[in-house]
Amino acid sequence: MPATLSNKVDSDRNEPDHGLRPPWRHLPVTKNAVRREQAKCENQNSSSTHQSFCGGTYSEVECVTEYQVVYDLMEASVSSMTDDNNLYMDDGVDGFPAFGFRPGSEVKQPYRLYLPEKLPAEFTLVATFKPTSFRTSYLFAVLNPFETVVQLGIRISDGPGSNQNVSLVYTNSDEHSHSEEVAKFTVPKLTKKWSKIVIKVSTSDVILYLNCHEMARQKVTRIPQELVFDTASTLYIAQAGPHIQERYDVSTVHRLSTIVFRKKTSSACWHEICFPLKST
Repeated sequence: MPATLSNKVDSDRNEPDHGLRPPWRHLPVTKNAVRREQAKCENQNSSSTHQSFCGGTYSEVECVTEYQVVYDLMEASVSSMTDDNNLYMDDGVDGFPAFGFRPGSEVKQPYRLYLPEKLPAEFTLVATFKPTSFRTSYLFAVLNPFETVVQLGIRISDGPGSNQNVSLVYTNSDEHSHSEEVAKFTVPKLTKKWSKIVIKVSTSDVILYLNCHEMARQKVTRIPQELVFDTASTLYIAQAGPHIQERYDVSTVHRLSTIVFRKKTSSACWHEICFPLKST
């Protein structure tokens, strides 16, 4: 990201930067940044998206309008960067930096800093990552106060043959004592290459996209439709806490976000979310 653009974004933030502004991050989350993105959309006569070119390289930039709200979960890694030697910066997609996780990394934050109190009935999870092994692991997990149940998460596990499984974990911890995989999809092996998954959740089904190709959809009954997190729930990145563990070791993550759509998503907006990777 050019220095002028980075400085402009940082100048709008109320919180201190500490020199750890995530350079891979293209999605604004502060109120001033949201207003600026809305103005860009209006100026470009676009109700949903716009494009940005930084140094000649296309970068995904989504206008944050009344159509969507983006929660960037990788912000939790920024907060842990200064005191976790097992968390490091690595090369990401198209030359943008990404976070790397070694065994022993510990990215743990109160969920409320990065997610809403209640997740609506329809939402989308987006992740761009490159694992180095077949080890079963969580890309992220929101755990109940006892850290025994995953309320929301993405789990990567062994599949049939040389394939792997991508699961959406969605659990009402008031009713269940074990984590519930409400949807599980089999995909070709994901190791040692960049992959982008999009999990689109509606009131009746869950759809998995891998590198912008629809892989499968499953009819799912979720109870409740709107997931209310406990006030003491915890967000873990690249693992599921001390009891469940399933750490995402020696691997890199470029993007990890939750998108909540307040209105029906336009095809142009969805194209931006699922823009294919240029680097593998």
